[in-house]
Amino acid sequence: MLNELPDNFNCIEFLSNFGVLMPQYNGEIEWHVRTHDSIEYSKCSLGKMEVSPHTEYYEGKENPPKYLALWCVNPASCGGGTFSLCDSYPFLDNLTDKENEIIQNESYLFQSEQGLMKLGVGSSAQHKILSLSSSKERIFRFNTTGMNDGNRLFLDSFRDRFLEFYQDTCISFLQEKFSLLIWNNYRMVHSRSSKFSDKTRHLVRFWIN
Repeated sequence: MLNELPDNFNCIEFLSNFGVLMPQYNGEIEWHVRTHDSIEYSKCSLGKMEVSPHTEYYEGKENPPKYLALWCVNPASCGGGTFSLCDSYPFLDNLTDKENEIIQNESYLFQSEQGLMKLGVGSSAQHKILSLSSSKERIFRFNTTGMNDGNRLFLDSFRDRFLEFYQDTCISFLQEKFSLLIWNNYRMVHSRSSKFSDKTRHLVRFWIN
């Protein structure tokens, strides 16, 4: 987290040092995270409710962005909108051989949250929970509500156990005005752990590969 940056800080120029900025659901490299009136009660980036733990762009047909960044234009004055992050790799490292075999070989249907579907920008795709990037880095795909089909008994147990791990190990914080948060999306799972009422809350999200 980089704090107390100038209000004219050039995020795009700075983030280009980490890789290529990717277009998002709207076809643009900037995604404005602020309340959209038609889906304000949806549990997605454009709503004002909690957003359950997930990795980013788990439902895309191609690999998700390696890095995510959030530039805080204006935090919620109500004190809500708490952000949480959790490193998934320690959890994955403690799975059994059988569990590793399942998450690396069985495919599941990953779907966007309903709010994005309502706006016509959502998608769905079949993926394994754990895959490898072209550079052999582990890519963990996870969503609390958007993983379906496949081995339901295993999936429900896996999801419940990971969510317990998430609650036990995540760090939570409020992002400050004119701060930039960057994390590795291949391994870190994130959530909005508290809702907010201030509709002037405004973040800008970037995907980087």
